[in-house]
Amino acid sequence: MKAFFDGVLYHLSDCGIFVYADFRPIDKMAGLEKIINEKFEILRKEDIRRNVYHSLIIQNEAKKEIIKTRVPWYGRWFMRKYFAIENTTIYNQFKAG
Repeated sequence: MKAFFDGVLYHLSDCGIFVYADFRPIDKMAGLEKIINEKFEILRKEDIRRNVYHSLIIQNEAKKEIIKTRVPWYGRWFMRKYFAIENTTIYNQFKAG
């Protein structure tokens, strides 16, 4: 991750703003936050899980239709997980907050 953030700094203009979101469990964030705090000035930190969950609800049917019509049968199980369709692990984690 250090190399990733070094790359961001290299490409970011002096007045640039970098927005970052991470899916790690809260207990795994300490090391990452240390790296971020060393490299960036944090202007605002916000928990967006509720908004992400709301978005998943809104987009659920459309994503299911895309999978049904555009993804071969053998890849549908993966795409359901990737798209965080209702009742998948990622969906349920956002639902739980």
